[in-house]
Amino acid sequence: GYIQQISEYSYSLTSKAYDLLNRAEPIQIFISYRRSVSSAFALLVLARLKLVGLEGFLDLAIQPGENWHAGIRERIQQYDSFVLLLGPTTLKSDIVKQEIQWAIEFELDILPIWHSGFVYNAEDWPDLPSDVKRVLQSNHSIRVLDESALGYNNAIVELLNRFGVMP
Repeated sequence: GYIQQISEYSYSLTSKAYDLLNRAEPIQIFISYRRSVSSAFALLVLARLKLVGLEGFLDLAIQPGENWHAGIRERIQQYDSFVLLLGPTTLKSDIVKQEIQWAIEFELDILPIWHSGFVYNAEDWPDLPSDVKRVLQSNHSIRVLDESALGYNNAIVELLNRFGVMP
């Protein structure tokens, strides 16, 4: 009852099909990044997610007085997807590494985005926990291939496509 035939070659969605959109829970997306490397990119990703009606979270939304460590862990536990912005020194951040481990623990979809020339090579990061290495080696990564507005836009479009949005 979701599709009706209009003519021999033409079909249309019924109102029942459109009602499914209203019942779907919005995808909640945690954005992990290292401030010194990816702040501007993180804000751009958040803005583009919001523009299409997706709920993104950056640590900037933590309330004054809130225990930020517990707040981050709690949000990761409640969210569906984990966007990981990886620049050249991101993996030097203990906080980012902890966020990745929580995302693994809570079984979030982890979506790495490589930018600013980052390329993951396990030998370059011998101290990473094995579960983090496994994710970084096995999960398909979105890559900013060109450090330009177009390069970043293409990466964000690929990310939005992953969530079923065609900008």
